[in-house]
Amino acid sequence: MMDFGRLPKELQECNKDMQVSDISVKPKSDSLSNLIDTIPGPVDSPYEGGSFLIDIVLTGILHFV
Repeated sequence: MMDFGRLPKELQECNKDMQVSDISVKPKSDSLSNLIDTIPGPVDSPYEGGSFLIDIVLTGILHFV
């Protein structure tokens, strides 16, 4: 099961340097299990100047070996 108690701190950390990175993460609704991430298009690419949304759904804990 996901530990949502620590998620607000993690979101704050992700958004700490938003003015430099232009990347933001915020809850999509009242639930912390659905987030929206906004990232800029890479410099010197056809996507430069664009803004892209990523829909993040947190369903559980990932275990890496």
